[in-house]
Amino acid sequence: MIDRYTTRMPRGPRRSHGLTLVEVMVALVVGLILSAGAIQIFASSKQAFRTTDAVSRIQENGRYALQFLAKDIREAGFWGCAQDIEKNVTLNPGGGMDFDGPAIQGTEGGAGSPDSLTIRSATQNLRLNLTQAMPTTSAAIVVEEVTNVVPGDIMIITDCEAADVFQVTNAQSGSSAIVHNTGGGQSPGNATKDFSRSYGPSATTYTAREKDYTIGTTAEGEPALVRTVNGDAQVLVAGVQGMQLTYGVDSDNDETVNVYVQANDVADWDDVLAVRVALLLRSRDDNVVDTTQTYYFPGPDDAQAAPDRRLYQAFNATATIRNRLP
Repeated sequence: MIDRYTTRMPRGPRRSHGLTLVEVMVALVVGLILSAGAIQIFASSKQAFRTTDAVSRIQENGRYALQFLAKDIREAGFWGCAQDIEKNVTLNPGGGMDFDGPAIQGTEGGAGSPDSLTIRSATQNLRLNLTQAMPTTSAAIVVEEVTNVVPGDIMIITDCEAADVFQVTNAQSGSSAIVHNTGGGQSPGNATKDFSRSYGPSATTYTAREKDYTIGTTAEGEPALVRTVNGDAQVLVAGVQGMQLTYGVDSDNDETVNVYVQANDVADWDDVLAVRVALLLRSRDDNVVDTTQTYYFPGPDDAQAAPDRRLYQAFNATATIRNRLP
């Protein structure tokens, strides 16, 4: 006899629980919406970073380029105490340098092309005093100690009554003699080893520099501000696409600027007291801005439309020539 109180009937199979097709579709849609939002935030953040980075780089490069130009412009024409003395240049002609030229001199690019600038001066931070008189005009220059002078350097020696520009053919750190023979293998070389006079202990030597500023390109083909020092070209700042210069001229000999003109309109470069510099810089990468810019820069049309979606910015500064001001 079966006990109805203790006997249990077998259970049937458990029912399966899961997601319906509608629930799966809803989850997929929500996931896609969240993913699209995340992608949009990422893209916006990346674009904002690219724009901010481009602005920062342009501003840094612009200030850096103006700093170099302004410093060299201010020092143009510094020759120690030989400011108003005619220099005797012993260098071979045709070596690409002209130390007989004016302290500052520019060329007009024309039709919106970049201008160029040449600055001639001595370097104030390298000054060596003679310790004994030269027995002859071709004798070595004896100083306290040869420091930061190497063969091939262009130097000037002056005693405030005369001045000679020459090339060093032999100088060793720790020694006390600077030799200025002909030959030596460096360009342009000395045409003669004889100075205009024998200098005594009152004379001083400086390193002489002829600096040319132009717009060139980097190794990657990017536009750049290039400075050539005594024939040695150096890329200073990448991204500099344009350079326009105007010159402050003292037209009535009162030691003040009367008018700013372009290079072609400068009658006498010795009358230039200041230089206005305008630089146009662009970002390295394209597609930095949403639409093409209209930027303002001196040229045939001051307002110019950018040819691409790079970021463009103009920088301006005025530098005075210290050695020509009262």
